[in-house]
Amino acid sequence: MALGHLKDPRAIAPLSRSATHPSARVRYGVVFGLLTHTADLVVRTLIQLSQDSDELVRDWATFGLGTQIDLDTPAIRDALAARLTD
Repeated sequence: MALGHLKDPRAIAPLSRSATHPSARVRYGVVFGLLTHTADLVVRTLIQLSQDSDELVRDWATFGLGTQIDLDTPAIRDALAARLTD
């Protein structure tokens, strides 16, 4: 996960593979490692994690989609709208 915190794009694929890890702490690390990246895989992973069962993971993934990237897609808008009552 440390490579992701250095914002190295080589970390995107390994981090994304851990998005379904049983540990919420690992999934939380995935979110932080992916923040500010804009690759399609990152956006898909953050959208997935914005629906996570763990509130902290869900909140940070949503924050990442809403404020840490300058992308506006229907999928991102739908993910953000889904969290309006969260």
